[in-house]
Amino acid sequence: MASENQRGGRTQALDVIVERVRAGAFEFTLRQCAILRIAACKGPLPIGAIARELAVDPVVVTRGVATLERQGHLTKIANPHDRRSTLVKVTRAGESEVAAWHRP
Repeated sequence: MASENQRGGRTQALDVIVERVRAGAFEFTLRQCAILRIAACKGPLPIGAIARELAVDPVVVTRGVATLERQGHLTKIANPHDRRSTLVKVTRAGESEVAAWHRP
């Protein structure tokens, strides 16, 4: 279980990201930020896992992933455990973007 400081740090980082998105400092929607952050922190993941994490329909995540993939922040790779599905993986550009969110 995360300590109070860890939870507070994540909440503070999320607050900063939300404020930057609202101020137009990012080219992303809040949902795209969430998808990219999950992929960066927990990926590679199937779209369904990201959808469960966000508590949204997988179609919503599919759309967000498609946009982020066109922008070069995410890519899809073959799932080594299930040839019928793909995994969402963050690219170097995506990693750099997420890292930038945490800089003042």
